[in-house]
Amino acid sequence: MHVQLPHNITDLSLTFFAKGRPYEVQKSHAHFGTIRTTLLDWNNAERGIVDIDALIKLADPTVELRAASGERLTFAGREMRYDGLPLHNLWVDKIIAFKDEGENFDPIFRALEDLQLNPTPAARERLPLFVERSKLGFLPDGRIAAFKGVRDNYNDVHSNTVNYAVGKTVSMPRHECNANPDQTCTTGLHLGAIDYIRNNGYGWGSDRRMLLCAFWPRHVVAVPVDYHGGKMRVEELTVLDEVDRKYVNELLNSSTTLVRGYDTPATTAAPAPVAEAKPEVDVREPYQKAKVGDWIEVEDDQYLSDGEYLVVAVDDASADNQRLSVKTGSSDDDTEWVDDDAVTGILPSAPDWFLAKLGDWIEYDEYGDTRTGEVIEIDESSLNPGDGSRLRVHDGSEETWVDNDDVEQILASPPPVYLRARMDDLITIADNPVLRDGEFKVVEIFDDSDSDKEDGSRLGVEINNEPFPIINRSIRSIKREVEAAVAKGEAAAAASTAVVVAGASAPVVANLWEQVLKGDKVRVAGDPDIQDGEYIVDLTDSGLTHGPDGVGIMVSGLYIYNKNLKEILERDGKPFVLPGVMAPAVAEKQPWDLAEVGDTVRVEGSRWVQDGDYVVDRVQSAEQKAGRGPDFGGSSTEYGVHIAKGGWFIEKRAVKAIVRKKGEVEVPADGFVPVDTSKKLHEQASTGDFARVTDGSYSSAGEYEIVAVNEDSRAMTFKLKAPFKTNKSDLWVYDRNVTHIRKANAVTAPAAEEVPLYKQVAVGDRIKVEGSHDTPDGEYEVTRTDDYRSGYRVSVDNQGKNGRVWWVGHGTVKAIVRKGPATVSTEPAWKLAKVGDTVEVKGAPTHRDGSYVVDRVDEGNGGGKRLKLVNPGGTRWVNNEYVVSIVSTAGYAPVRDPAAFAKAKIGDTVTVKGSSWVKDGDWRVIMIDEGDNERLRVRTDEDERWVRNEHVFALKEVVQGLTWRDAEVGDSIRVEGHSTVADGDYEVIATDKGDVHVPLKLMIGSERRWVRSENLKAVTKKAA
Repeated sequence: MHVQLPHNITDLSLTFFAKGRPYEVQKSHAHFGTIRTTLLDWNNAERGIVDIDALIKLADPTVELRAASGERLTFAGREMRYDGLPLHNLWVDKIIAFKDEGENFDPIFRALEDLQLNPTPAARERLPLFVERSKLGFLPDGRIAAFKGVRDNYNDVHSNTVNYAVGKTVSMPRHECNANPDQTCTTGLHLGAIDYIRNNGYGWGSDRRMLLCAFWPRHVVAVPVDYHGGKMRVEELTVLDEVDRKYVNELLNSSTTLVRGYDTPATTAAPAPVAEAKPEVDVREPYQKAKVGDWIEVEDDQYLSDGEYLVVAVDDASADNQRLSVKTGSSDDDTEWVDDDAVTGILPSAPDWFLAKLGDWIEYDEYGDTRTGEVIEIDESSLNPGDGSRLRVHDGSEETWVDNDDVEQILASPPPVYLRARMDDLITIADNPVLRDGEFKVVEIFDDSDSDKEDGSRLGVEINNEPFPIINRSIRSIKREVEAAVAKGEAAAAASTAVVVAGASAPVVANLWEQVLKGDKVRVAGDPDIQDGEYIVDLTDSGLTHGPDGVGIMVSGLYIYNKNLKEILERDGKPFVLPGVMAPAVAEKQPWDLAEVGDTVRVEGSRWVQDGDYVVDRVQSAEQKAGRGPDFGGSSTEYGVHIAKGGWFIEKRAVKAIVRKKGEVEVPADGFVPVDTSKKLHEQASTGDFARVTDGSYSSAGEYEIVAVNEDSRAMTFKLKAPFKTNKSDLWVYDRNVTHIRKANAVTAPAAEEVPLYKQVAVGDRIKVEGSHDTPDGEYEVTRTDDYRSGYRVSVDNQGKNGRVWWVGHGTVKAIVRKGPATVSTEPAWKLAKVGDTVEVKGAPTHRDGSYVVDRVDEGNGGGKRLKLVNPGGTRWVNNEYVVSIVSTAGYAPVRDPAAFAKAKIGDTVTVKGSSWVKDGDWRVIMIDEGDNERLRVRTDEDERWVRNEHVFALKEVVQGLTWRDAEVGDSIRVEGHSTVADGDYEVIATDKGDVHVPLKLMIGSERRWVRSENLKAVTKKAA
């Protein structure tokens, strides 16, 4: 029976409707012409369901692929997924190749199914890299083919103990195979791509054999990061056949999709070795041996520049002594025939200028000097070695195209981090002798004889709008690289060096002892004077330069031989990194190590408390974790955290999990959670949920079911179910009276134990105070705490003013800057101060007594003047003896966000630095002038002023909703954290916004009270 097929055809597209859905095909579609002809001729012949199915397959290839995979293959936009997991591009390309070549899909889907059984995530992720480099395809049963090089007796090259006879299946326990892809030459059964075997001689010498093998994806253990994915370790493989090296390229060309002839594993035994067999010597010239796809070396050709070229055609009947044609450009016509006598050799693989990829680091020649650069752009059309530039690189200072024949090699790992930084990069520094640890902007790059050395200075960072040289060894990371690595899910790869995990097998590097520093945690073995183990380095001296038998490292009061230093485990409490080695995975931290103050942890099996959930109020410092700080609870090795309840130190082993991070809200026992003032009420609840309300004009306090929701209302969103105390009918209530929401299906849990910030403070801590009546905003040392003092638990040292104790309100404690007392040092203040610190000067003939910010530091201490200080009229050096103390290490923001002034909006808070008219601080934007170099007008604690764009350092806070500054009489405002007023919403009855400390008067019950700004939160505008 003829089946009708509704359709519409235009010059640019066509649409037909089949099996309940439309199919649209654009003119660019590969089968547009075939489908169009079929539709035009549809009614001229008997058509049925089979014809419709064929048409659907032409229009939508995914239909056939989904069916062939048993619906395990799905499509999300342009992404192809198998069992819901996105497929690597290689799998996609292979599936398409099977389709284009008309092959049955069973082999590749069997391989994908088998891959799901592989227990190693890194192996599953990296297998496509090897398959892509190997260029071999799949066996009909789903196994994948690969090459292996062996000795003439069929034994392995490395140990000459494992036999790989044709037909033999060789295996070893998976746990004995090294699954770490960052370790390249280690245990496992090795397979390789053809170029890897050629370049390393494993199957290419006169005493070597080349084997064709097969493996199941589940048996892959690791694809090492080196060799561009050309090598792999498996736990089991089967030898299929021996391959004559002369026919390797032919095998590759015919087997990229399906490898035929090996449906089941071979069972033939190894041939008996022939002792007197001699390899056949190929005496032909290079131009006679070269085949299509080879790369050849050309010298002294009449038309071509010297270099490496890709062979694209062969003419064995040439009468012009030009057998080979090579590629010279991107188009089909860009070819040239080569003089036979100009072909000097055949390359074992493609040249590095052709193999390099984006992100690779290469060495290249520039006017006789060797330089390094990162590949940032590739011109795929450039295939001429002499007249082309395929790679564009950034050498840290500038970008440049590199001539193909100037590319010397692809580096196995990137250069040190200080050589990778570029202009305007943000870099992180640590352990710099004159700067505090932090993030700084690169504003200058120096190029002198020492700039590429570890103790040299290649980079200048912005300090007070001027370049300041940074010692290379103090540079830790580049923000650009870290962000790029995080975006790829490979944060460890952004580090400049290998992360060595304590207890793990560390890479062995030459002269490890030359990299050790005082304070490092190291592993020592084989020394005659101390036991093998882990130690903290007490001292290093000139003995480090005396080679492996030198004695330059002191641990536990004893010198050890340099050669007995086996591993640097940690530096500054963090895993140490080895220059030039890619990072292996970092060991997973334990819960006690991940916990932060305010987190809730699960404790089980402690000697001191019952099993349960507890809030953490103290954790180990980085120094304590590194074994260098004071003991934590009497034993930093035993105790990991301190809890608020009962004040107990808890054993590391007893901290089982982090139940909840600080600030996370858990549904309390009754199911009601506070209203989120940043969202509209109708976004938080719907009909059938419950609301808790306070007494109001139309409501009495209680909990009621929501029976209606008005999304358009600005004042009354919820209608609640009666009975009310004052009314027996359902009523609309004011939004300001709705305090909590409970979802109808809420799953309740015990209420979280919370520790307010002011309760976490201990004597000796350094805290940040803002908004106090008596104490100016700033950082202070805590001198006393009193848990029974209402509203004022903490007192601080305000530099002894009036000889009294200065108590600060709960809400004015904004941050704990440092836990515990400051480290006591016997060094003088002038020697400890760094750029950005504030120091106190007394008795100097060049400076008035007072506090000054350090502008520059001279480590050479020229003329007894180490510090250059910022004066009102400029900068001036000060004699060391007049610097009596370091007042503050807060410093200034070293990195200015140049776009901060442009991003700010009215209501936002910006950080202002260095203005002549506006004092340094964080101020709220109240007005904007788009056409001026003073775009922002800010309100300080004294007045309102315009501020120049260059003095806006950062966008400190983006306003989220209305604040107390927007409140007017009649509005409702949220009060939180007040010592005598319960949290809730209250009506504004008066304002005095000139007083930034106590700006609003509220109606609190029957009482009218002024309330401090630190307790005022979100505003709800009165109904129009």
